[in-house]
Parts: sequence; C-alpha cells; structure tokens
Amino acid sequence: MRREVTLGRIFVFPETDGTYTLRELVSFPVRASFCTELSDQLGLIYAGVSGGGSVCFARSPELQPAYKTVFTQADLLRYLTVRLTTLRHYGRDTPVPLPETADDFWRSLGN
Repeated sequence: MRREVTLGRIFVFPETDGTYTLRELVSFPVRASFCTELSDQLGLIYAGVSGGGSVCFARSPELQPAYKTVFTQADLLRYLTVRLTTLRHYGRDTPVPLPETADDFWRSLGN
C-alpha cells in the first residue's frame, strides 16, 4: 500500500490558511521531523541544505542509485516537484505520496 502524508507534515506553513503555488511551497522551511522520518523509512542519511560531507563522489551523477546513501533538501524538493504536478495550488492538507524504498525515491528523480 502506498503511503501518503500531507504537505503540512513536510513544510512549515505561514500562520494564515491559504493555498500556494508550487514555487511558493518549495520556499517554505522543511520540517526536520519529516526529514528524520523519511531518512529512517528509506535507510538514507539526510544531509540537510548543503549536503556537505567530505566524500566528493557521493553527489556525482555517475553514482548509481543503489549506492547513494545521502539525500539533501534539494533532492527532497525535486521529489516533491515531480510528485506535485497535477494541481495549480496547494495547501497544508494536500496529500503527497511517499516513496516506498530508496530506489523508488531515486528513480522518481530520474537517477
């Protein structure tokens, strides 16, 4: 069964209720608790905004998805952008499907 969460669990929305474009949505802060949850579910390390780390090959496009062990906020936002293409506006209750495995996550990004 495919698991879904609402965007309110992923992003910190402004105090006022409303709907937002995808461009506005991806500018909101990402909840650390969601990143930890996704990291645990996928068995990947969440590297935050910068992706830092001292392993230069880890971010190489030549690295096959099966060997990728780290994802960044940019990867998460790309995943959400791919999944959220059917609506013009999104709110905190908008559902988004989660990847079941790390392979599903990377495959959806075209990696």
